[in-house]
Amino acid sequence: MSYPFFDSDYLRAQEFIYSISNIPKKEYMTTRKRTDLFLKRMRLLLDFLGKPETASKIILVGGTSGKGSVNMLLHQILRSAGYSVGSFFSPHVSSFLERTVINGLEISPQQFWKSLRAVMLAMERMIDSKWGLPSTFEVLLASSLTCFRQAKCEYITLEVGCGGRFDATNAVSDRGISILTNVDRDHVELLGPHLTDIAWDKAGIAKKNCPLFTAEKRPGLIKIIRAEAGKMHADCIVVKREAGSENSNVQLVKRVCQYLQIDSAAVEKGINAAVLPARFEIVSQNPLVIIDGAHNEAKMKFLAERIRAEGIQRVNLVVAMAGNKEYKRVLAAIDPLVERYFVTRYSNPFRKHWDLFQAKQHIQKKLNKKAETFISPEKALAAAISSGKHKKPIVVSGSFFLCGDLRNSFRESLNQFSTTSTYFK
Repeated sequence: MSYPFFDSDYLRAQEFIYSISNIPKKEYMTTRKRTDLFLKRMRLLLDFLGKPETASKIILVGGTSGKGSVNMLLHQILRSAGYSVGSFFSPHVSSFLERTVINGLEISPQQFWKSLRAVMLAMERMIDSKWGLPSTFEVLLASSLTCFRQAKCEYITLEVGCGGRFDATNAVSDRGISILTNVDRDHVELLGPHLTDIAWDKAGIAKKNCPLFTAEKRPGLIKIIRAEAGKMHADCIVVKREAGSENSNVQLVKRVCQYLQIDSAAVEKGINAAVLPARFEIVSQNPLVIIDGAHNEAKMKFLAERIRAEGIQRVNLVVAMAGNKEYKRVLAAIDPLVERYFVTRYSNPFRKHWDLFQAKQHIQKKLNKKAETFISPEKALAAAISSGKHKKPIVVSGSFFLCGDLRNSFRESLNQFSTTSTYFK
């Protein structure tokens, strides 16, 4: 856990990352037409960096929900098995350093700035390219891969950013294990309105003659995943969750580890070491405050299940969402547990948040619940903490950006109260 906000190297790196947004280019997250332009652009950037990924074995983790969890579980298990491992996570919660983890540790501000300077030199060689200059996500991914090469990582695990088939992570290698956790509704404006569209896009991470593992359980979607894997002559291994057993992400990772022939002791040790920020993370005990980055219907349903499993019957919800999210579906997934809503926004300037007035109106008129609106996330949290005679547990959710904003308020207590790996069990 690091808070590098006053480090000069971090500030220089952050300033450069923010500046990328004013470069004229086709943006993956705003271009509805899916195209391999993004893959070609990423490959060119890696070529100019000297192909930093080629010395490592690659594991690509996609899916609608659970990508980050699976990525961290794999990281810790491979580390416990004695391998040198680097992992790329997206998005970050508190700082850009969280995106690049090497052998259990986030990179330093100095490593981050050094890797970005290398990427900047490669970008200068791309100015005349017909593919254009890379996006912020592509730059961050390239930065991570540069760090992994420097650290001589034997394994690299990559969390897909969005979709899969045309995501920059899918350009990193044409070999290696692929993992597709599941398929559900998210980013429908980019991936398509139907689960079949989303499954086709996500199954595009299958690699030629390499296995693809999935925990998806619906036969129609499995059929699509198998068909796309078959086009790459890739074995599609469906991992079924057994009744009363561990959560599906843990079972999925264990099956991958069987394939990699990692012994069970290393697997259990890695699972017990795996902790992720803003995944049912307890940041305060009195009052009880839980932050979780659930931002789609499936993730919010999982969060609601986790809250019930803890014996919590009612919560106050501090919530903000991006403007492109299906917020009515997402709120419906947790609404039965919510006593009162504290509707707010996040501070990230590059992603428009939801309409606060419309959200409040929906909550009051359709969900028939009390709701207050706040421009300041900090004021929303303060109001939730002070509300009512009988203090309800507080959940902060709807966006990783919101979690990042409010997580910093608890930095002194994080080491004491952060959730343990029970999240994965």
